[in-house]
Amino acid sequence: LMVTIGLLMTFEGIAGVIWGTIGPGVRLVHQWSGLSPLTISAYRAIAAVVVLVVIALVRRRFATSWSLAVHHWRRVIMVGLLTAAAQLLFFIAVVATGVSIATVACLGFAPVLLLAISCIQRRRLPSRDRALTVVIAVVGLLLVCLAGGAGDQAPNPILGILTALGAGAAFAVSTDVARPLS
Repeated sequence: LMVTIGLLMTFEGIAGVIWGTIGPGVRLVHQWSGLSPLTISAYRAIAAVVVLVVIALVRRRFATSWSLAVHHWRRVIMVGLLTAAAQLLFFIAVVATGVSIATVACLGFAPVLLLAISCIQRRRLPSRDRALTVVIAVVGLLLVCLAGGAGDQAPNPILGILTALGAGAAFAVSTDVARPLS
């Protein structure tokens, strides 16, 4: 049991590090190897599937996960396609405009879009607390971007911002589509 718990904690820790460093990682891999964002994204997706299957097997949740996926196959495919699109668009944004700007545009747009989707679905304005949370998050991301001197590393800012917004939109929609699966 302790070994299993240790493995799971390690997987979660590794996942957190990978998620938090993917932007700089993509930029470095692209610069050093010349691999395109599409190729990097494909390799990362393949690795993610392998890791997720291993984790599901170790946690003895594979059968349950498979059953859920079969039962909700349309939703699962949509989430997969949106996740792949978000990742690819984010990687293109990182290469085109730099890590800071891509991250701010993507992660700043996603909660704003999710809040808008939620308001449309519920047919009412957001609560003051929800709106304030989104505003604070976006302001925080902007401060991180400005403190990082992001403007110096943007070889193609228009393409980068547009693809980062596309990544944020795909991420937001995939989150909304995946909600019933949670």
